[in-house]
Amino acid sequence: MTEIRGLTQALSQNIVQTAGERCSVKRFGDQFCKFDVAAVTRTGVVTEVTSRRFFTVALTPSDDPPVPTYFNGGRIAFTSGKNAGFFREVKRAIVSAGAAQIELWDEMPDDVEVDDTCTLEPGCDKTYETCRDVFQNIVNFRGYGIFIPGALELMKGPT
Repeated sequence: MTEIRGLTQALSQNIVQTAGERCSVKRFGDQFCKFDVAAVTRTGVVTEVTSRRFFTVALTPSDDPPVPTYFNGGRIAFTSGKNAGFFREVKRAIVSAGAAQIELWDEMPDDVEVDDTCTLEPGCDKTYETCRDVFQNIVNFRGYGIFIPGALELMKGPT
């Protein structure tokens, strides 16, 4: 396969990182984030199935996470059943009483069945508050925009 690119192709490359208020890491727990996701990953067993995108998982350990939205944006990987070895990103997970009602962005490739086992990784919404309060990882927070005063503040001049 051959691909022909124009001279302006080089101009579409990112050469500067912008300073926004949200963390700029690509994946939660990567080499820049440095959070140990494996240490807080939960295992679970499917207890109720609505479809390939909606199902309920009983978590182990059964204690509730620090916030109800702990697994939103996280990842679920099946370790048994027809979907063993497959993973998907969690759109929404409502956690209460040791169980998580899971909604995925994409369907699992095969039917999810009761008693399938899985692992559930937490997700991060990449905000300063979540990094500081939930994961205690503020030293690795990469949302530099919160530390830089806005343009209006800079225009004020000396007081």
